[in-house]
Amino acid sequence: MTKKNATMVFLALVLCLVLTSVPTSAQTTISFWTWVPLGDAIEEFEATYPDIKVQVETMGPWDLHDKFLTTLAAGVGAPDVVQLVSRRFDMFLDTGELVDITDKVAHLSSNYEEGVWEPTVRDGRVYGLPSDIGPGVIWYRQDVFDEHGIPTPVETWDDFIEAGKKITSGDRYAMPIFIPSGQWGVASFVQYLASRGGNLYNSDGSLITDNELLADTLQWYHDLVFEHEIAYPVEFYSPTFWALLDAGRIVTLPANTSEGRNIERYAASQEGKWNVMPWPKWSEDAPAQTGLWGGNVFTIPKQSQKQEAALTFIKWLCASERGQVAYFTSVGGMPAYIPALEEPELQQEEAFFNNSVVADNLLPIPTFYWYDEAETSVILGNEIDALFENQITVEEAVENFMRNVQRRLER
Repeated sequence: MTKKNATMVFLALVLCLVLTSVPTSAQTTISFWTWVPLGDAIEEFEATYPDIKVQVETMGPWDLHDKFLTTLAAGVGAPDVVQLVSRRFDMFLDTGELVDITDKVAHLSSNYEEGVWEPTVRDGRVYGLPSDIGPGVIWYRQDVFDEHGIPTPVETWDDFIEAGKKITSGDRYAMPIFIPSGQWGVASFVQYLASRGGNLYNSDGSLITDNELLADTLQWYHDLVFEHEIAYPVEFYSPTFWALLDAGRIVTLPANTSEGRNIERYAASQEGKWNVMPWPKWSEDAPAQTGLWGGNVFTIPKQSQKQEAALTFIKWLCASERGQVAYFTSVGGMPAYIPALEEPELQQEEAFFNNSVVADNLLPIPTFYWYDEAETSVILGNEIDALFENQITVEEAVENFMRNVQRRLER
């Protein structure tokens, strides 16, 4: 070998040693199932954590729930992270196939409302993080309230009913009642019940059999139409409903923070006329609190081989100010993580809603226990519809609900 060739070989060996000694950062790719457009939020996460890439698969929400349940039963095919509706989280907890993340996240519980955190817990162990919530508020026509000299915010539901009697006239009604109920109509009714601290089930999943609060709330709900005559029965967010609202025939909407924002889309000509106020109390001495109508949880299945990266993703998205703001700006769901509500993006005045700050109208959320939500909603919805069709009394509606839950769900 010539001296020149030997030198070249030596240099090549040195170069190889230098290159192999340079540390490399392998990128971890995690799979994620969702039904909402989180592209911008994921892009920000990946910029913050460049060693983790999120591979998104989007599908319909109920298709996702069915598919995920199937993968848990089969033991294969699950993603690393999945988004689930909080009111259906119990059936996934029942599988025993979700990762216990208690030791990594339990210290975060004080940053969530009790009623938001509790659905992620089973037997004192934590299996997910809440991402967004749908707390109840009252969306209302400020101009109509001003026209009748009604001060806002309205303190109690009794005050609201009296205001509704002043507002309701001719073909104009104070509020809607969602009949036929369907899943969303039941969710609307349950929000009233939950805001009173009521429940359908005990914490252990057993049915509350002597449920006076359910009967009282159902009577109150019925009376809005048949005694006080301030509510108009209409199918949930149907074209008919939006036409009524756009025509000024419905002037308040007790609903969650996400659904109420649709007013801006369907009644665009009413900009500046709408406002928002907190959920009324059930009496002067009752606590100021509201109910949930919607919300989601992020969780990790035991099948995941990348649990550390998966947990990094859900902690950033669900338990950091930046992640929650990114979620809010991508989807619009109200942050579940309380500190995020003070971020500038959540404190912006909204011109359409009379320059109000929606986040300033939120109240504490008591725990509501959903079990067998899909079946429970059908059973309860059928009884609500029969009640509003004058086929049964409130007492019969409650009795039928109890009997059918016990018979069909064995609770």
